[in-house]
Amino acid sequence: MGKIKHGETTVDFTFTNTGDTLVSIKKIGVSCGCTAVSWSMGPITPMEKGEVRGTYTPQAPGEFRKRLVVFSDAVVNKLPLYTEGVVQSKAEPISEGG
Repeated sequence: MGKIKHGETTVDFTFTNTGDTLVSIKKIGVSCGCTAVSWSMGPITPMEKGEVRGTYTPQAPGEFRKRLVVFSDAVVNKLPLYTEGVVQSKAEPISEGG
């Protein structure tokens, strides 16, 4: 994510079912209560794209690293996803370069 403003921010993880059977996400675990998730709810057919969305609401400025764990019925049925960055203080401007 890089540098973000203090407040809610969202990251999308897009994936493709490269197998030859349907895949369904069963649940997603989060590393703290400051992260909410949503995902493609129905079965994902072979070669179809799906999405996992994480919305992080920081409690304080500083560095962060958040983990989402996707549980599915795929061959690899437990997949960790990470997002990290730095939350700027409310008064600190964010430069165009990130």
